[in-house]
Amino acid sequence: MKNKFYRFALNFSIYVAVIMLVSVMIHYNLPQFINVRFVYILLFIYAVTLAGFYFFSKSLTEKISRFANVYMIGTFAKLIIYSAVIVVYAWFNRENAVSFIITFFIYYLLLTVYEVVVLMKNPR
Repeated sequence: MKNKFYRFALNFSIYVAVIMLVSVMIHYNLPQFINVRFVYILLFIYAVTLAGFYFFSKSLTEKISRFANVYMIGTFAKLIIYSAVIVVYAWFNRENAVSFIITFFIYYLLLTVYEVVVLMKNPR
């Protein structure tokens, strides 16, 4: 389990670094298309996804029904946390809310797709 998690963490970190590099290039060339707090958004989603994958892969070593339960509860918890962050940010920063939500959603999709693909490729 540790080997699998460390391998995921390394590959995932490289993936996020590439996304960060592309985001920096977009920010400096087309700043209107990305929120100024994109670094914090990406690092927050990265940390939550990495923590979630740790628990998901840990439960995968046990029964598959346990994994399904942990995955469903974990995904629901992440969505609640993400929704709370978006609502709080939008409430206090109304002028940047739309760009924040769009940037957050794009990063969420990119990182979640990567996580799901890795989980689907590596059963047990």
